[in-house]
Amino acid sequence: MPSKTSICNLAVGWLGGNLITDVDVDTSKEATLCNANYDDSRKLVLEAADWNFARELHALLPAGTSPDFGYSNRFLIPEHALVLRKCSLQASDLAPQSYWETRNSDFQYMLRGQFIEAHAEKLYTSFTMDVTDPKLYSSTFIHALAAHIAMSIAVPLTESGTHEDRMTNKYANYLREAMSIDGVQSKSKRINSDVLLRVR
Repeated sequence: MPSKTSICNLAVGWLGGNLITDVDVDTSKEATLCNANYDDSRKLVLEAADWNFARELHALLPAGTSPDFGYSNRFLIPEHALVLRKCSLQASDLAPQSYWETRNSDFQYMLRGQFIEAHAEKLYTSFTMDVTDPKLYSSTFIHALAAHIAMSIAVPLTESGTHEDRMTNKYANYLREAMSIDGVQSKSKRINSDVLLRVR
């Protein structure tokens, strides 16, 4: 079962460091460096791709008062959302090529703070969420995350720029592979909108 410690040990192992018993308890150099970089790396890798396990679809309703100027309504971005991937005036039939389809090609919106502003009464959206439970991660995400952590701690742990370069290449390769796999799954997977859409 994947855990924060096992992900960090994957990174440390690639660098030839000493494995960690519990990353939240150990005081070793490896554990300290991993703890200092884990959350930032996790968010950066989540933001880097439209991961299936981190994707949530939401139907948003206007939130309170309208903006003072510009668009007619504003919509509250869900808590723990990291990236807005899609925003549409209506849900499509979840066609294989994309989750959302906007019939009005002139549709525009603006992100402002914690809100999406638009001339609309309802928005259909897809977000990448800030998923913290390692048990939900795909294997490709785990390897991409471990590679990013290894890239971040390589120099302070090994005092070698060569290791950093190697881990940078490893991260790029894992991310490319992961995006390819998730892309194929997205095109073949159909999900009932009444199950996934959450109205706020």
